[in-house]
Amino acid sequence: MLEIMMERCCLRPMTDADFPALCRYLQDPGVMYAYGHAFSDREVWDWLRRQQARYVVPGYGALAVKLRETGEMIGQCGITLQDCAGVTACTAARRDQELPRHRARPPAEPGHRQQRPERPPVCPPDRLQH
Repeated sequence: MLEIMMERCCLRPMTDADFPALCRYLQDPGVMYAYGHAFSDREVWDWLRRQQARYVVPGYGALAVKLRETGEMIGQCGITLQDCAGVTACTAARRDQELPRHRARPPAEPGHRQQRPERPPVCPPDRLQH
């Protein structure tokens, strides 16, 4: 699988070395609200292993988003498979850590910090299989 280079970021397959970066946001309840809980270390490893296996079959999975300037992994994006209540679907997904404002888009107003809205999980947590 090849890397996709953009002006500020690079998209690439995730490796075992990405585990600490994955933990930073997969273990953040604010990022993982749709799952109803932050992941444990075991769930993060399982997530990483599933994505790595999916690079082979079906040939796609979530990719690491890496800042070109620093090499830091700041999130993941791509087409992922999600199981909910026994139905498997392809979804376009993005998960990332909160970025400092100097690296993210500027706020609409000085001093304004956009908050993630409180939303119920897309699939009830007791029926979601990741």
